[in-house]
Amino acid sequence: MFSKKSRRLSLCLVSLVLILSSLSISHAQIKLTDNLSLSGFLDMSAGTSIVEDADTEANASFDQFELDFHFANDKVSARVDVDSTSAASTVELDDKYQFKGASEVSRLIGLEQAHVSYAFSDKLSVTAGRFLSCIGFEAAEPADMYQYSWSQGIPYPGYQDGVAINFTLNNQVGIYASMVESVWGNPMSSSLNLPSFEAQVALTPIDKLTAKIGFAGDVLSNGAGTEYLQSEVNVWAQFSVADNFFVAAEVDLLGNWDAIDETGNLRPEGDSGMHFLGMANYGLTDKVAVTARFSGYSVGDGDLQTEVTLSPSYAFTDSWGGLVELRQTLADADGNSRTDIAIETIYTF
Repeated sequence: MFSKKSRRLSLCLVSLVLILSSLSISHAQIKLTDNLSLSGFLDMSAGTSIVEDADTEANASFDQFELDFHFANDKVSARVDVDSTSAASTVELDDKYQFKGASEVSRLIGLEQAHVSYAFSDKLSVTAGRFLSCIGFEAAEPADMYQYSWSQGIPYPGYQDGVAINFTLNNQVGIYASMVESVWGNPMSSSLNLPSFEAQVALTPIDKLTAKIGFAGDVLSNGAGTEYLQSEVNVWAQFSVADNFFVAAEVDLLGNWDAIDETGNLRPEGDSGMHFLGMANYGLTDKVAVTARFSGYSVGDGDLQTEVTLSPSYAFTDSWGGLVELRQTLADADGNSRTDIAIETIYTF
């Protein structure tokens, strides 16, 4: 059973959704005043996993609710994103100490990002606060993804606290750089005394081609003389073959990965590794599209983990869509195959 606090929070979420639904909603932001607008989404899914030598169970869940506040005033803009997360207060394990279920799941509201930007000109701006990493082709939010899952072993950083600079050289070249407290949130790099940073060059040499080259680095230290750089070099490109068809490819080179052991201590050195993906998205009609993806991940002496995904999608309206995903993991971390089937629906506003 859910607690009274969880039920009250659920009622608040439902009430907020009903209020937003009563407004004139489209895929664009909801303008409240000249300086404030809202956007967000509701994400729900159901699925099942078929794993070798394991029981098969189906599940359904309300995955995420997000509400984004956009502020704008001349050269100053700000953004605050809040979203829901789920947390199990009582976890049940089976006789093999594997996760069996949760007797109570709480729906919590948290701050995802909050930052302020100042535009010196239409070419140069600076941002301070908590913001999303620039690294990676795949989107961080389900509303911006072409399929349900992320690629195998996706190594991207997430949200970070720091300062970033954006500079647009011309229509073909853009430059981004940031200094943050920690790129990947490692406790051994969560200090401004240890430099953590990102940099990226965005290239658009021709109208239909976009390419980005990025670097992220965390200096890890145990305070006892062991110190080295955990890094990621990210390169991806997207080419629009036609208005309804694009292809993309990405490669990540990883340095000093898995540097922190199971006990939370810093290893003498990390491992090198790589991540890659190739994908294509084809729009059959204005409402129907199909995405295909192949990706892989390998670190240190571990075997290459690979997966292939096929995901058809359908747009019911401009703000409501759904998709089905069939994902076949050819080899996971234990060398086993795995089949995942998911159905997802997302409502944006």
